[in-house]
Amino acid sequence: MTDKKKLSFPKIHMIYAATESGLVGKGDGLPWVSSFDSKWFQKHTINNPVLFGKNTSLTMGQVGCFPLKNRPCAIVSKTMGQNLISPQGGALVFEDLYSACQHYRNFYNIVIAGGLGLYRTALRTTQPWPDMFGTPEIDNPLVDTVIKTTFPDGYCKGDVYFKDFDPSEDSQFYLAQKETYALCKNDVGKDAYFPEIGYEHVGIFHEDGAREMMPVGGMMTAFEGYTVRETDTPFPWIIFEIWKRRTK
Repeated sequence: MTDKKKLSFPKIHMIYAATESGLVGKGDGLPWVSSFDSKWFQKHTINNPVLFGKNTSLTMGQVGCFPLKNRPCAIVSKTMGQNLISPQGGALVFEDLYSACQHYRNFYNIVIAGGLGLYRTALRTTQPWPDMFGTPEIDNPLVDTVIKTTFPDGYCKGDVYFKDFDPSEDSQFYLAQKETYALCKNDVGKDAYFPEIGYEHVGIFHEDGAREMMPVGGMMTAFEGYTVRETDTPFPWIIFEIWKRRTK
């Protein structure tokens, strides 16, 4: 007798960037420019379906960067009514997160990338898989992983704040990985972000509290650091974190 094949579902990731006080936006755009954070975003979204709200997708489209290259993009909106076709490509439109997640159920990961309303909906939504497979008694939260960038306060201005994810008050998540990068001059005198070796928290964290140190340079860059662009907001440091939901 053969064992029944175990069902596997996509992991639902939520990715966002904020300052220490929770600033995430300026109008419908970002309050900062960070090519380093863009590299981090690309690393965690490439080849994965990425879900956006209507306003976020339209704002990105106005500057010619939506839909994103090399990853399926979708819009969650009850009012758009039809799929988006633009010079940059196409994006499917779904009325809700359930429909979008069900459509991309054959992928390993699905990434929720904003805006504010979609983040808040995602954090209070349960997974659609039980309904799909006739086990409605299973009521698991939708978001498995929160991928977060933190910038210091005082270097940009905006008017949109997101404080709904506060792991210090939410025992459902534990810190799985954290890296701090400090801004300093590289060997040719240009501003560059280097891994901040002096921080005790640099490393990979595990749910049981164990910490595994990472090689110098971390998961993002080589040892020589990441050289910033002239248009980048000159943050003195950047923190990248991955928070995982605790298993029952």
